Amino acid sequence: MTWLLYSEKDLVAQWVSVQLKGLNVDKSYAIGVMIDNQIIAGIVYHNYTQDYKNRPLSIDMSIASIDKRWCSRYNLEELFAYPFTYLGVKRVTATCARKDKSTRRFLSRLGFRLEGIGRNAHYTGGDCASYGLLKKDSKYGKKGWIGPSSTGSLRNSTGAITSESGNRFVEYVPQSDQSIHAVWQH
Repeated sequence: MTWLLYSEKDLVAQWVSVQLKGLNVDKSYAIGVMIDNQIIAGIVYHNYTQDYKNRPLSIDMSIASIDKRWCSRYNLEELFAYPFTYLGVKRVTATCARKDKSTRRFLSRLGFRLEGIGRNAHYTGGDCASYGLLKKDSKYGKKGWIGPSSTGSLRNSTGAITSESGNRFVEYVPQSDQSIHAVWQH
């Protein structure tokens, strides 16, 4: 069973940065995927942009993993719902090294389309393959974001947070900024 980690966005962003050998994760949001209290994958959302009318336009998504078990349909639904449903962006951009054939195949299987090659543009050196995924073309993220800002969350007698749908938050730590930090079990 995997768990989605919302409570430690800075920790997850730093973990992804280490896995991706130095990705700049300033001003980002991150969601981790855990098994047995260990982060096995992290997704960092960064470079959020709006159009000239201040409407959500796009965001970059960087993914790192050390275990394939993170990539369930449920997790993909939730991880794409954050940018498409919660933020309301029209597109997600992902980049990788041009020589990284396994990541390029993975992005294509998720529905991303190759949009171009930037010469000497990858942060680790070498050429960069840039992929884009439009909301209308995505097979994920259409059910709505279940994450920690979901309405209808209730605290039960054990201290866990339960949503109206019956799913359970395993950890809940209220912060002074009133954001909800939680691990989501499914």
